[in-house]
Amino acid sequence: MSRDYELLQADFERIKSQNQQLSLLNNTTDKSLIFLSNVVQIDFAKYQVTLLSHTVEDRPDLGEAVEEIFKYSLVSSDSKIDIVLRFRNNHFSLYQIAIFEGFPPYAPNYVQSTLSDIVQVTQDLIDRYKSVDSETYLEEFSRALSSVNETNNEVTLGNTKLRITISGDNAEVVLMYTANGFDFAAKSLRLVFQNHALQEISDDWFLYRIGSTQVNVSKEEAIQIAENAAKDFEWNASGVQVSDFNVLNEPVSALFFPHPRTEPLTLVPYWYITLYLDREYPGGVRSITVGVWADTGEVANIQALSGRVLT
Repeated sequence: MSRDYELLQADFERIKSQNQQLSLLNNTTDKSLIFLSNVVQIDFAKYQVTLLSHTVEDRPDLGEAVEEIFKYSLVSSDSKIDIVLRFRNNHFSLYQIAIFEGFPPYAPNYVQSTLSDIVQVTQDLIDRYKSVDSETYLEEFSRALSSVNETNNEVTLGNTKLRITISGDNAEVVLMYTANGFDFAAKSLRLVFQNHALQEISDDWFLYRIGSTQVNVSKEEAIQIAENAAKDFEWNASGVQVSDFNVLNEPVSALFFPHPRTEPLTLVPYWYITLYLDREYPGGVRSITVGVWADTGEVANIQALSGRVLT
């Protein structure tokens, strides 16, 4: 009887703790818990939830955006999960989970059962996201999702591009801004699934603005501009000025990745060129990177790339 009493007491304490957490969640105004409960729909009744940390800081590199980061620990009888939530200017920006203990399928416990249809799972999540945030791009996400299927995993509607990549039990769903055939990847909403579980949501669509969509410099022209700039380039490695080096014709990398020029968070078309050298030079340098503004053709920056700090 004594053993039975101890088990009943343990169950009582567990249920009492769960009820206290559910009562807290039902009455909370904490945006992080609301997001986890209403959008991600984690079943808090099955976890002991602990707020590990809550930090707030200004981000001068992001136009003085106020950034809040919440870190939670979720512990159940068979799993331990850490969750990170980020808000920028009071707007959701990032959700990530890290599973330290658990059994297959290594997924959190959700209020509703997970589905194998990635499009339907994403649509349901976006619908719930819209219930806590009324951004117009979420409506565009829904419209794009209704146009994709098993044979057509990329859809462009106006300035919105949706791309779904599925590999086994893993998937990535990305909504990004696009214009004139070029993607502005920084302005995007991204969902990552691993082993059928939602691993990450990142939303920076709301954060960035589009300053220009005019691309006057082609990929080939940007490479030529970078190669010309490299001819007069030099760097200092431990007091040694390096100016005599050879740039290979191939390989060469040209990445279109718009980013701010004069106004924070305002994206301008930009080419990021990587030129590879024929060998390793002082400072461990094996490549030179050149940024070229795609609207003007001006060189934004040039630097030697290595694993060491160069001056």
